[in-house]
This record gives sequence, C-alpha cells and structure tokens, in this order.
Amino acid sequence: AMLINPRTHFRNILGNVAMMPAVRMKNSIGALIEKAVLPKEERTKALKSSRAAKDFAAKDINNVIDELMGGGSKYVARGKINDKRQIFQSKFLETARKGSSNILEKEDELFLRHHYKNSLAQAITARGYTTEFLTNGTKEANQALAELRSYAIEEAKQATYRDKNIIAEKISQAQR
Repeated sequence: AMLINPRTHFRNILGNVAMMPAVRMKNSIGALIEKAVLPKEERTKALKSSRAAKDFAAKDINNVIDELMGGGSKYVARGKINDKRQIFQSKFLETARKGSSNILEKEDELFLRHHYKNSLAQAITARGYTTEFLTNGTKEANQALAELRSYAIEEAKQATYRDKNIIAEKISQAQR
C-alpha cells in the first residue's frame, strides 16, 4: 500500500529534486579543490562541461543503463526475486503494486540519467579528454572510458540514494 500511495511518488521525486542543488554545490566546490591540488589526469569535476563532453555523455548512457539501474529496485528488499513474486491474490492489487514499483523505477531513471550525464561530462572535461580519444579504441582510451563510466555510475547512484553504503548495509543485515 505504501508504494501505491501517491505521496510515495511525490516524496521520491521531491527527494531527488532536493538533491540536485546539493550535488551541484558539491561538484562546484570539488572542482575548485581538484584544480588546486590534483593533477589533470586525476580530476573528476569541472565547473563547466564542454558541449562535446555533454553530447558524448548523453549518448553513452545507453551503454551503461543496465548497470546504472542496478538490475533491481531499491524499493524491493530482495530485488529480482521479489519482483517476480506474486504478493496479492487480487489481480487488480498485484497489477497496481507492480505498476507503482515500475513508475518509481522510471522516476529514478530520469534522475539517474541526469546525474550520470553530468558526472561523465564533467570528468571528461576535467581531464581534458576529447571524444575522439575516448572512441579511438586504443587500450588507454578504453581504460580511461571504463574508469570514467564507473565514476559517473557511482556518482549517479549516490545522488539518487541507490548506492551501497555502510549504513544501508547494516540496516539490511539487521532486517535479515
């Protein structure tokens, strides 16, 4: 019943929207600090991303969407197993439950995409990479792109409360 409640969807969207200014501020401060103390090849944040990096990141999301979504719902404690279970005997209630969970996932996907694109574009810009370099197929380009993708995925998950952290892990263990 909680997942079907419209307030749950409102809170989910509101929580994600509320994180956006905090993430932007964190990245701005981080960009200034990184520029002052880190060599260019270690930076991940930029005050302003290049247009080419933004365009590349917008297209690249299709390569990582499954990993970005995490293969399971943050709203269902046991992920894919519970996604397949029938909870309610009533077909109407079961359809409503699954539909509501799917809508919550789609809501999160919008914000995950946004944060992934921003994080990837910033990291590309901060390190001075060109899209030509990232797509040239060399070993170092592939390694750099894999590293940037991994970073952007983690940043997006953190910004949408989907990352694994010690507190969430302890709560999950206590529930089990």
